[in-house]
Amino acid sequence: MCYVLSPDSGYQSDLFLFPVREFRRIIKAAPIAGGKHRVYLSRAAADPGRWFLRRQTRFDQIDETSCLDVWSFRRAFHLLDRGRLAKG
Repeated sequence: MCYVLSPDSGYQSDLFLFPVREFRRIIKAAPIAGGKHRVYLSRAAADPGRWFLRRQTRFDQIDETSCLDVWSFRRAFHLLDRGRLAKG
């Protein structure tokens, strides 16, 4: 599964590659609003290289309760080499 983020100013290498099982787990960790999971991927303000899925819509700090770390999936082209995306 590929997820691409791009601001109006243009693509800035924010491409995420997820094995299907991991993507399913990540979606299930997202908050539910209106009966659907709402996926919010955000950068950490203090460290723009770190990306998180918000588990909560409002929080005061980044921790395991409020966010799920997804930075390891950013530009994870190594997953393609091993065929891990298809296997999930």
